[in-house]
Amino acid sequence: MKAPWLVVALVSMASAEARSPRRPPPPLDRNCREVPSKEQLLTCIDTHEKGATVSTLSPDVLQVATKSSRHYVYARLGQRWLMVYHPGDANYELVRVTATRMRDLPAKRIELGHHVQLANTGMFTERVTLLCPLAAGSCEAFVTACTVMQRGRAIETFRGEIVAVDGGYELVGDRAHTGQTCRGR
Repeated sequence: MKAPWLVVALVSMASAEARSPRRPPPPLDRNCREVPSKEQLLTCIDTHEKGATVSTLSPDVLQVATKSSRHYVYARLGQRWLMVYHPGDANYELVRVTATRMRDLPAKRIELGHHVQLANTGMFTERVTLLCPLAAGSCEAFVTACTVMQRGRAIETFRGEIVAVDGGYELVGDRAHTGQTCRGR
């Protein structure tokens, strides 16, 4: 016989979750997603995230670290500044920004490198590639490279290439040497 208290507890938890209101997005996500100029972007950041650190990665790319440990990457796309990526931590750096085409329209390709020390003997590195149309829309993010090193040896690795497929983009590459860390990226 099943325990009736278990059923009651599960129903109570489910109805409590259904009633709990959703948290509003963080201030920068609500107010500073797209801004016409760099000056207005800096004012918006200062207004909604006092004490945030803004780092210039290139003339067209800024990285923002808030006091609440949230991170953002902004890029100038055409005549506007747009929030293009939410890095998980502060260990991202700009590798390069290049002009490209997306669906036959002008775009920017922004590549970010990410590295994290794993205990005393390991290192995790990845390359995140953002494809950003200049006209409108949001950037598409792809993890185009991932490596996990332990004691100087690669124990996981993946290198991919972005290809156009049926009006969109897809990441292709050999995933035979990916493990738990690189597979989910």
